[in-house]
Amino acid sequence: MIGLLHVEYMAGRMPRRTVFMPCQIRSGAFCDICIRLPACGSQKTHRRMVHRAARKMVSYGLRRLVPPQEPFPYWETLMQYDIRPISLKPLLWRLATPIALFYLSATGRARRREVVVLQAERMQVEIVRVAEQLCQKVRNVAFQIPDCAALEDRLRVEYGMPVLAGQACFAQCGLVLLFSATPKGETAVPGRGALFYFGEGEPQLRTERCRLQTVALALKNGEALPDLWDQTSLLAALWEMGYVSLREMEIIQLS
Repeated sequence: MIGLLHVEYMAGRMPRRTVFMPCQIRSGAFCDICIRLPACGSQKTHRRMVHRAARKMVSYGLRRLVPPQEPFPYWETLMQYDIRPISLKPLLWRLATPIALFYLSATGRARRREVVVLQAERMQVEIVRVAEQLCQKVRNVAFQIPDCAALEDRLRVEYGMPVLAGQACFAQCGLVLLFSATPKGETAVPGRGALFYFGEGEPQLRTERCRLQTVALALKNGEALPDLWDQTSLLAALWEMGYVSLREMEIIQLS
């Protein structure tokens, strides 16, 4: 089960017990976890109470959490118990094409004149899917991926994708979609414009490009989700569980 984490700061200094309650959102079953911390307590006290809550989460089999709307300062404590925020990576990979098109539209860039570069350390099936989608939406798609010659040839035949290689593609492109960075050392992304990273963790990047990191999502029909939790993470959990489809989501902000 996936947990829904939020924090309540209580009056007084006495510790309060963390509350675990089953709940449903859009038919998806979650465990609502409310860590109650004393408003006047020290960080040491708060951390001790988070340790206690983490041990309880482990006993309930809760290892993945939807984070609260407000920043939570004790993730490092939870990670000592292998408890982590739910990963956004699978959902963002599926939304790579909409993210690129949203950026181009929001910045007034003409799709039929724009170059989008796909950069990665190795070729993956998802990158092929994104490339095929983008070739039908923007004028130029270029690759900075080892062993991609066969894919380039096929897309050139099917979609008329032009030949752009090396520094030339970076110089002309307004957006780089970086799917994986070099595991050790810096990843160079030259040129100007923007960059969106689809991996996890914080890569070492050498670039002057504007780093896009946050995608805000909402339901297209205007349906409101409970606002105690980060909306994109909550939608990622519901999508993973099969209670929200990609067609039901829309990007409302990219920053």
